[in-house]
Amino acid sequence: MLFESGERKESRAIRENISPDAVRMLFDRHLSGDWGDISESDKKHNDEALVYGGRIFSGYFTGYGKIFIITEENRRSTRILFADEYRRS
Repeated sequence: MLFESGERKESRAIRENISPDAVRMLFDRHLSGDWGDISESDKKHNDEALVYGGRIFSGYFTGYGKIFIITEENRRSTRILFADEYRRS
């Protein structure tokens, strides 16, 4: 684990459609620094956030759609949601 994640918050759609084991696997990838399917500039931003602070953002393509995992800058919480939910929030 490269950083503290705080409280893990999953959207209702994630809880209803993705198995807990699959969510845990993606969450573990996020915490280990495997940022998944995001741009190189976003990956660089994440690497810098580990050192200097800042929000950490990962994205993963799954059979159910793209899932985002976002750890807030203060490290008090991490949200797990579908990409289309993020666009609406």
